[in-house]
Amino acid sequence: MQENEELFPELSGNFMGVTKNSQGLTRKITEVEPGNYRISIKCANNAEIIGFAGRRNLIGCISQNEKNPCITGAVHVGRYIPRGSEETYCMPLCVSVTTDEEMIELISWEKCLVPTVHIAGDSTSTDQPSDHPYYAPECFGGWGQMLQYFLGDKAAVANHAHSGLTTETFRGEGHYGIMRDELKEGEFVFLQFGHNDQKLAYLSADTGYSKNLEKFIDDIRESSALPVLVTSLARNTWKPDGEYNDLLYAHAKAVISLGERKKVPVIDLHKIWIDLIKELGKKGAEKYYHPGDITHTNDIGAFKVANIIANEIINIDPESFPGYGALANLVDRDRLKDNKAEVFFDKKLKEWLEQVNMGKSFKGADVLNEIVPDDLTGPAVWQADEDGVLKNPDGSPV
Repeated sequence: MQENEELFPELSGNFMGVTKNSQGLTRKITEVEPGNYRISIKCANNAEIIGFAGRRNLIGCISQNEKNPCITGAVHVGRYIPRGSEETYCMPLCVSVTTDEEMIELISWEKCLVPTVHIAGDSTSTDQPSDHPYYAPECFGGWGQMLQYFLGDKAAVANHAHSGLTTETFRGEGHYGIMRDELKEGEFVFLQFGHNDQKLAYLSADTGYSKNLEKFIDDIRESSALPVLVTSLARNTWKPDGEYNDLLYAHAKAVISLGERKKVPVIDLHKIWIDLIKELGKKGAEKYYHPGDITHTNDIGAFKVANIIANEIINIDPESFPGYGALANLVDRDRLKDNKAEVFFDKKLKEWLEQVNMGKSFKGADVLNEIVPDDLTGPAVWQADEDGVLKNPDGSPV
């Protein structure tokens, strides 16, 4: 068995390992040539399992008492550069399942010629790690790693997003170059940035940010691929008077304007997510975020976001955007109707909330008091108080 450091260096020490704990993760790793693979996980009866592939991309779920339980999905195996490294790594084929080894009868894979859906973005869309034992409400999750579930085995997700990236560093650090080299004619690229661009004056919404996104659009089209713009996932940020505090409005507005000008479809995730947050309220929305965090979702929130994006994909008008009809066909409609994974996550959320209401969590009550470092929540001058309200150095609200 390889060590985590040899698998995915940026997730070192915080990924997935073999464990006998039924709440943990059993994994299988093999070296294969780059490409897309169809995964099959056959399980014993009476199993309740959720399965991941690659850098923890959700591929399927099995409910208890399911006949002939089997998970199928696709995974992309390719190159990537971890943040802070100049070395390019080739991913192994990695399959991880939330169950004991004895519950797995067979894990198999075969190379398949399905299209690749590429994602360029930051920490809100990247493949986030998981501690073990695995608890969905208490691990970070990016929507890009959950989107695979809604594509089934019709397409494979190549998630090139990484934490901390801007529209500038995605290109400058080599992530775009790897993605560009893999692009095939007619494939799709989802672009979602903003959280980190916002921290830099020269990447403001209407200047460097928009200019960089426009260059991505032009370059992607030169590769005969098709771009899709996604507005930034909204933070769970509120003003002292209880009004929602939209800190990414300008960047979302700039993306919508750019989409109209360049005739690129825009998934307005920012607005949809804000509407949901307002409906739930600050406290109610916390269930979708990592404990103590106001920016990054947990697996439950990431799954919810991916569900939204999958539904928005099938609503893209192919007459208004020629060539995009093929994208809607990549979404597995049965997965949108089937709520097995949603039920699984809801069950884990309910268990977790019961623990929280008792004054503790699975990892300990102290996790609820964690505040994400300033460089992850917003500009370095922002400070988040214990209620998650962002304030300027002088104490005034952002």
